[in-house]
Amino acid sequence: GYAIGSLTVESVASTSETGKTKLTVAPAKEANNGYFYKVADAEVMPAYNEVCNATTGWKSWDGTSEIEAANGKKIVVVEVTTEGSYAKKAGTATVASKTE
Repeated sequence: GYAIGSLTVESVASTSETGKTKLTVAPAKEANNGYFYKVADAEVMPAYNEVCNATTGWKSWDGTSEIEAANGKKIVVVEVTTEGSYAKKAGTATVASKTE
């Protein structure tokens, strides 16, 4: 099968809200795709075409909103097809969140 595509994910601490991080993801997602994410102690990368959605423990993300996540955790962002939520690309970063 195919290998999952690669996303570059960067996490910087929110400037406004404690406990939140601001992510940037490159390259930009395809117009008809969406993002899901997962925060954990260790990164777990999905396989190509793995279903990543709320049912499988992922959280939806609009691509701009700040995300609540603890400093130092791993965050994985996955780009999925709108229909079927099939993973096409994924990337990970260590969370930097506002601590006070």
